[in-house]
Amino acid sequence: MRKVRGVLRKHSRGRTNVLDNREVRADFAAALNLAQEKLLHGERTSAKALLARWNTPSQRPADEKAGLSQQALSAAAVAVRGALKKAAREQRTTTWGRLRSELGSALPPMTAAERTRALTLVDEDSAAADQPLLSVLVAANNPVMARTYRQVVLNLGLAAPEEDDALFDVIEADTEHVHRFWKHR
Repeated sequence: MRKVRGVLRKHSRGRTNVLDNREVRADFAAALNLAQEKLLHGERTSAKALLARWNTPSQRPADEKAGLSQQALSAAAVAVRGALKKAAREQRTTTWGRLRSELGSALPPMTAAERTRALTLVDEDSAAADQPLLSVLVAANNPVMARTYRQVVLNLGLAAPEEDDALFDVIEADTEHVHRFWKHR
């Protein structure tokens, strides 16, 4: 109970980064699970809401901006590109969460807009060389990242379908194309 109340108190005092660390988040979730029956209804609701905001794909509350510099985005894009090439050679897809785990501090927490920009940077060279876009590997089987992929494609000046069903078909075909392209490279 003390751990849950301590985190809630820090957050209420304006510390919006109180759950940025994955281990702290895991400890908080475990403490919340153990103390649910002993917490007041309002505390339980606030704790669940706070935890839910960090479990979204961006890993940050929607109203909090990470404010990554162009240099930081470019460095992250280089790291992500390398990880996506590796995934393509291994003939697999991946998730943004898995990339965060693999890359550690090389992939800082990002807002959804920053993630889209980073993935656009990942694929700029591929698009210019008429190669398949590596960012499709994080879009497979993930509706949120599928919409991100659509935006990356549009950012690169390419055509993307507006309907989700058609987009999922394109993602499936593009994933196969990436796997074929990188299989022996």
